[in-house]
Amino acid sequence: MDKASIIKDAINYIESLQKEESRIVSEIEELEEETGRHDSNSEIDSAGVKAQSPPVSPLQVVELRGASVGEKTIIVSLTSCSKRREDALIQICHVFELLNLKIITANLTALRDNLLTTTIFIQGEEEEKDVLLRKIEAAISEYRKS
Repeated sequence: MDKASIIKDAINYIESLQKEESRIVSEIEELEEETGRHDSNSEIDSAGVKAQSPPVSPLQVVELRGASVGEKTIIVSLTSCSKRREDALIQICHVFELLNLKIITANLTALRDNLLTTTIFIQGEEEEKDVLLRKIEAAISEYRKS
């Protein structure tokens, strides 16, 4: 199994977990309505309809660094912030999948305060490092617009 298909499988799994989370949240809301309790995370508008927060929160890049490791390896470290780390994880995976990079290995770490650190080892020449960082920045920016 190649790395691109592993990342795609991970994205699909995360998306299925998000669907399951939505289903469970809906069940909880139904139970709270039956017992008369209100959900503090949702607001009721003037028509009496519950309004949920948007499904995807925007990804904010806190720090993006790159360094050459060895002859043909570039390490990229991306620290991002999102109200929901799950959204950030999916967005980051989609961005790197779209770039069709030769990923050697990747590590994603969830930190406090909704921070997510992504460390990726990519096959590439030292001269490509700056170009690669610009491509990643542009891809994240473009992904936010869509």
